[in-house]
Amino acid sequence: MNLPEKLNIVKTLDTCKRCLRKHGDADCINTYLCRNKDCKKRSFSDHHFLLCPKGELTKVETVKPRRENRLTEEQEKFIAGLSPELAEECGKAFSNVTASTKNTKCEASGLMESYGLKEQPVILMLLEVTTNAGQKIGTLIDLASDTNYITHQAAKRLSLEGENITLVVHGVGGMSVKVRTKRYLLRVRVKTPKGTMKAHQLICYGLSEIAKVHKVIQPLQLQKFFPDVGLEDLKRPDTIELLISHREGRLAPQRVKVVGDLVLWNSPLGMTVGGAHPDLCEDVDVAAHRSETHFARSMRIAAVKYKEVCSFKEVKAESKNTTTNKEFIDWWKWESIEAACEPKCGGCRCGTCQPGGKDMTLMEEKELEIIKQGLTYVQADNHSDAPHWDAKYPWIVEPACLPNNRKSVESTFLRTERRLNKEPEWKTVYANQVHEMVERKAAIKLTEDTLNNWKGPVWYVNHQVAPNPHSVTTPVRLVWNSSQRFEGLSMNDILLKGPDVLNPIHAVLLRFRRGLHAALGDIKKMYNSVWLEDLERHLHRFLWRDGSEEEIGRAHL
Repeated sequence: MNLPEKLNIVKTLDTCKRCLRKHGDADCINTYLCRNKDCKKRSFSDHHFLLCPKGELTKVETVKPRRENRLTEEQEKFIAGLSPELAEECGKAFSNVTASTKNTKCEASGLMESYGLKEQPVILMLLEVTTNAGQKIGTLIDLASDTNYITHQAAKRLSLEGENITLVVHGVGGMSVKVRTKRYLLRVRVKTPKGTMKAHQLICYGLSEIAKVHKVIQPLQLQKFFPDVGLEDLKRPDTIELLISHREGRLAPQRVKVVGDLVLWNSPLGMTVGGAHPDLCEDVDVAAHRSETHFARSMRIAAVKYKEVCSFKEVKAESKNTTTNKEFIDWWKWESIEAACEPKCGGCRCGTCQPGGKDMTLMEEKELEIIKQGLTYVQADNHSDAPHWDAKYPWIVEPACLPNNRKSVESTFLRTERRLNKEPEWKTVYANQVHEMVERKAAIKLTEDTLNNWKGPVWYVNHQVAPNPHSVTTPVRLVWNSSQRFEGLSMNDILLKGPDVLNPIHAVLLRFRRGLHAALGDIKKMYNSVWLEDLERHLHRFLWRDGSEEEIGRAHL
């Protein structure tokens, strides 16, 4: 371009004549100032070298601007926390010089011009969504994302319930970004096919910023293209605080009308416009991460560290398309479930054992028979008037050898209690589980008479907090730890284990595909639905109290 055209663009874009950037006076840099000798002599060199009034310089006279690798404020903060050696390496690696392209064919037109094409500004699908409480929130519908996002500021304004999590965002090229953020539950109003409104719940992950709207298209501009739509339906937000992804498939907009590349969409959330048109320009900068996959882990699980491990040492120098003999044999074993004869006589590998046996060793089979002998199904007894199972444990040695571990379990209980006091929501859910066991008579509070009259062995079982981040109603579960040792012994150490009677998932899936019909059954609270004999009951005592001011009570299963 010639100089007047350049100056006109600078004026239109409201950029600085010294560095061709938008900024305040304090941020201007003199790296790109004109160094023409004539301009310096006449004292009007306070301009960018591309805006020199002396016209284009020859290749010999062209003075290249000095390249300064100046760091941004964010880069300086990042380097400040590194060691001197690492800071020097990172400082050299940062490049803040704008990339440029050069057309080698000076007289040839560009690719777009040669085909008569022109890139039009894209108009995103923006609309105002009504929350269940009646508040409005500016929303971006992004069907290229698989994760819903909300700004922390909006979550605070809407008083949303949230929990601390670490979000791992996997992107293109193996990129993996960990973000410590929060997971929120948001309820919005959506239209039903009958025209009524109902609540819809979204799981959203918090971000400090999703998108900035610098210039908003007014409803009157859009109504010229869609005259049948009311202005209220075409209103677009000037602040974006929520991003709804393709995960909410039932909320995905449907195309109603197309004008060129401009499309009118309708969804249960309302109407919106998206696409492109030469007469419309909306300036929106999207800052939210678009993720391919993600997973979230609760930050409350302090005892477990999650690491992403990528090891190439275990990869053998075999072709990826080649199946090893071991893999083939393993697959054949699973494929032949209920058809092949497995060795059933302990360590034998003769392959001649009769079909119909059990997939266990002789020792495990003997232990299983002892366990079965301790199980009795009765119609009614002193435990309950309803039919139920009674269980007697398969002891290896007499349980009288177990020491009284009450003091050890009490110290563990006090630690659990302190942890629950820091999370009132957890404490309520945890206490409800204990009370529910008592209501179902799966646990009984011991009286002083029972404590004084029992002369047999006593053992207390620890219970501890197990966070359950994937559950909204039960964020924490009560679990028992019968493997905890005291004076070198635990209850599990003196019990027969028996074989693993759980069905392998591979076997279940293979059997599932063999028939036309499948049946599924479940026993509610199964492990708490089996009654124990008096000896075993006193070996399952546990401690509990509802408040720190109460005395620690003793109960047994």
